[in-house]
Amino acid sequence: MKRFVFLLITVCSLVAFQSAASAQAPDACSSASAARAFRAGRMAGISLVQQSWASVADCERVEELEDLVMSAIERYTPGSAPSIATQCRYEGVVQGAQAELDLIAFGCEACGTSFECGCEQSP
Repeated sequence: MKRFVFLLITVCSLVAFQSAASAQAPDACSSASAARAFRAGRMAGISLVQQSWASVADCERVEELEDLVMSAIERYTPGSAPSIATQCRYEGVVQGAQAELDLIAFGCEACGTSFECGCEQSP
């Protein structure tokens, strides 16, 4: 059993690392300020999913989690003539939220409905 838990934690860590490493800013976000906006948005996206998950914390209530996340992302949706930085921040929010949702989905699949096996937090 300890061996299984260790293996599962290792897999979760690898998935989290791969998710962070694959965060690719769009080409339009290549300037220093736009790249900062993208990174800030990515962190905001991760945080909003973590906060939403904290209020749900149940793999059987995934639809509720999705509703919370979509509602939160709508607050970041750019207006009608957004600057490049605003567009990059929004793209970062979407990518960060997706990466965190992927980690939660992986944890739910690996751990079942209890989700108590150590995959619930990203690094």
